[in-house]
Amino acid sequence: MKALLYGIYPRSDDLRKEINRWERFGQKEDLKKAFRSETLSLESTFDSYALTYTDPLFNWNDILRPVALSMEHVKLGELRRYMETNTFYRQPVIDHYPSFSEVEKDPYPYFPLYYGESSLAFLPSISTFLSMSSVNKNLDRKKLFGSIFDVYTDILSKYGKSSVLLFGVDPVDQDEIQYVEMLSDTCSVTVISPRKVNKTPFLKITDKIEGVASVDSLDILPNSRCPVYIGVIDSKNTRVEDPEYVRDIVSKAESSGNLAGITASDYLDFLPRVIADRKAKVMSEVINGE
Repeated sequence: MKALLYGIYPRSDDLRKEINRWERFGQKEDLKKAFRSETLSLESTFDSYALTYTDPLFNWNDILRPVALSMEHVKLGELRRYMETNTFYRQPVIDHYPSFSEVEKDPYPYFPLYYGESSLAFLPSISTFLSMSSVNKNLDRKKLFGSIFDVYTDILSKYGKSSVLLFGVDPVDQDEIQYVEMLSDTCSVTVISPRKVNKTPFLKITDKIEGVASVDSLDILPNSRCPVYIGVIDSKNTRVEDPEYVRDIVSKAESSGNLAGITASDYLDFLPRVIADRKAKVMSEVINGE
């Protein structure tokens, strides 16, 4: 059984101080070194915990901006609220079909996108990227999907990533399903969906992906052809889960079907770092029987 951590992880106080220093003095290379140091340190901890994890993305201020800055014909627009949270993201504005670009278009050191060495790559799903963007209405949707898919494959190739987690996959969008399937032909793909996937077209390709997590993970366990992660760690609540409580849920789920393991209900950047660290430790205790 595995434990999966994904998305933006909370920054430490020391890293926040380094960011403040950069804002005052503009030493970009010093901040990049701090990002890499903190990333590799956390990777070492996660490895000791035997966790499966994406890059902690300490250099990402939101899940779209660094990806948008990796594209030609995409610029950054207004601040928008991220779902029903107190966090915000800079809305991408797509005026033409995107293509991959390595040009740094922002003074903040988003690049390289990934500092980790043993982590999965993290990318918002194509449908999520488009739904959270302002898109020129004259652009053909299928062609948009194809161009963003090409950017994603270029990103994975550039950073030498053979495993990727797609966040926010829409399980009823046929265009999304097509490109998840295509990506699964060339690399290991794990999928996070905020929507129910049971009785959707997405289930037809689940035997091609490494793992899936959704709001109805427990319901799809008996019928899924791929491993399923159950979101037993609450990413929005500072209460740290009792390992015995989590083990009890896992024990019941194991009898239901193809259980991959446990994960969180969302990425943990909504929590204080100390709480996120404790929740990560609980996940380790559960899978390692501590």
